[in-house]
Amino acid sequence: MGLSGAELDAMAGDEAAGQSWREFAHMQHERWLELGFMPMFRHWLHAGQVRRRLLAFEDGERRLTNLLHLAEALHAAAQEHRFGPAPLARWLAEQIGASDRATEEHQLRLERDDEAVRLVTIHKSKGLEYAVVFCPFSWKSSEPTRRGEEQVLFHFTLNLNPNLNPNLNPGLSISLESKIKGKIKSKSESKSGNRSNDPSRPPNTTFVEAAAGRSSQFVLDLGSPEYDAHRKMAFREKLSENLRLLYVALTRARNRCYFVWGAFRGAGTSAAAWLLHRPPELGEDWQAAMTAHFKALDDEALHADLQRLAGASAINGAPTIQVERLPQTTGERYRPHFQASVDLRPRRFTGTIPTNWRIASFSGLVAASADELPDHDSETRPATPAPAPVEAKGIFAFPRGTRAGTCLHQVMEELDFTQADDAELRRIVESKLALHGIPGDEFAPAVCDAVRRAMATPLDATRQDFTLSRVTRSERLNELEFFLAVRELTPALLRHGLAAAGEDVVARLGALGFKPSGGFLKGFIDLVFRFEGRFYIVDWKSNWLGARVEDYSPVAMRAEMARKFYSLQAHLYVVALHEYLRLRLPGYRYNEHIGGVRYIFLRGLDPARPELGVYRDRPEGSTIEALAESLRNGERAAATAHAMERAK
Repeated sequence: MGLSGAELDAMAGDEAAGQSWREFAHMQHERWLELGFMPMFRHWLHAGQVRRRLLAFEDGERRLTNLLHLAEALHAAAQEHRFGPAPLARWLAEQIGASDRATEEHQLRLERDDEAVRLVTIHKSKGLEYAVVFCPFSWKSSEPTRRGEEQVLFHFTLNLNPNLNPNLNPGLSISLESKIKGKIKSKSESKSGNRSNDPSRPPNTTFVEAAAGRSSQFVLDLGSPEYDAHRKMAFREKLSENLRLLYVALTRARNRCYFVWGAFRGAGTSAAAWLLHRPPELGEDWQAAMTAHFKALDDEALHADLQRLAGASAINGAPTIQVERLPQTTGERYRPHFQASVDLRPRRFTGTIPTNWRIASFSGLVAASADELPDHDSETRPATPAPAPVEAKGIFAFPRGTRAGTCLHQVMEELDFTQADDAELRRIVESKLALHGIPGDEFAPAVCDAVRRAMATPLDATRQDFTLSRVTRSERLNELEFFLAVRELTPALLRHGLAAAGEDVVARLGALGFKPSGGFLKGFIDLVFRFEGRFYIVDWKSNWLGARVEDYSPVAMRAEMARKFYSLQAHLYVVALHEYLRLRLPGYRYNEHIGGVRYIFLRGLDPARPELGVYRDRPEGSTIEALAESLRNGERAAATAHAMERAK
């Protein structure tokens, strides 16, 4: 990931940097789930500048090759088995554990192409040089055929072909050069289309005179009277081309060239046959002469010709050509073992599948709901204007319900607490109201006023300077998501863990009736911020308790906290923050670093009366430890505590 040990250690004290990395990892995880492993991997390579970082190491090419090879293997496994992230991780662990039985595709690759065997065509190799060259298939036939059919293609040039009839009529021939002009000329077109207005020009001389003005013309003979002569010309041209290509192939090697040769089918008219076993008499039909001569040679005769060439290649008495027979394959041929019949039957499952494992949530605990979204003051009633008395106005007339609560949460999440810019506040409020379908002209002034009150209200009744307006963005985390591992979760265990929280809290927990479960407890904390070395939890509440500020007194808020089980929620939030800091903050101590929780009822704030609208609590450290222990160890923790109480 490009982080050193020192950077990881520094990140433990830089919450913003740590959150940035967690968000990046979450984004990559979502990309993997939506698009697949390889798109995620390629995006990570680019976004993390992985290539640049790895290549900066002395063995960077080796590292990068291994990483890319691993990505290909993971992609192939994910595609073949349709693995998601967790199954693919298990597959990788299994492959690492079985490294002594690695398959061929998992063998270590060369990090540079210049150390690898390259397969290139002769045309592509022209002008290049290689230390060692292998030419295993250089016996291509020179016969004028294509895909098994004879095809007479040749270049016609009068000056270079003096034996041809100067009054040659192309007959059933096609001038392929005319394709460059966008058409193919037939016999009649050649006669009429190329003929000038000069009546003195003899007929049937157009083709020859046109060719005489150029170096050559590429011709395909489809059956002219001179077809046999043209076929011989086509063979010689193709043989010449194959000789040129063979020369290119054999001269690419700097140190050594391996050339495979023998009596292969079709090799009698190849360029190698011309060089190594040329007939003593060629005559006019070179193709027939070469074919007959090569066919008459047996393996010993071929080997003798090659030995004579090797002997003639000596320089200072040392031959530069060595003739060896191809090594014979060794080993037994694989023969699969077939069983007459296989008795297939499924294995019997003897394990147990827990039926109570799930991801629980605060909403699920209090309302039998298994899904947990950010708690935005959900109510069963729709987001409609509150049926308040006539005197209800401003924020007290603001709509109630989940939509209204979500709107206020998003305003507080986007707002920079330290900036007292009324225009920016107005912009944020109006945009969120419009997003949630709430009339901005009616409610924007009231929401802006409520936000200003929230920024100015002291969070500690004894300290007027302890306000949200002093909390910078770098010292806060919005919508902090958490997962608490839970061995067993029952109402009785919660009552046991919260026994020290007060009789009112424990008594209220008796109303819980959720099914026992284990797994994880999931939730979202609206805001966690640090102030003067202590961490605080804030939960925004848009609950409507009345149409006056006085309706949000400590007594009213305590009753609402009990009625909605917010006290249980607050304790679970503190446990989540406690576990989080215990793992991430060096030297963490609850009494020193936890400042408590603040439930801020946005409708009932008055900076001049800080006791209104802000519910403050700081659970005892022993209570949080007991609750955390109950969640981690379930009945075992309860039994231990019960035994200790009896011993006392």
